[in-house]
Amino acid sequence: LLKYAQSRDTPLLETLEALAAARWIRRGAARQLGIHINSMTYRVERIEALTGLQLDDPETRVAISIALRARTMLGM
Repeated sequence: LLKYAQSRDTPLLETLEALAAARWIRRGAARQLGIHINSMTYRVERIEALTGLQLDDPETRVAISIALRARTMLGM
């Protein structure tokens, strides 16, 4: 996802961060990013297709939240 983020205009990493901050509520994350809910749904589907992960899975959400926190702490 990091490689994809560097080569594309669609901010998928920012989308993941917004989702985690909004407690995985898509409408809240869309509002935070200033995008339509359909755009959020598209981005989530794109993330799932690129990573093979299901963002509705609680274990996946915990793993992503930890990874995002570690990324922030490491200054990446």
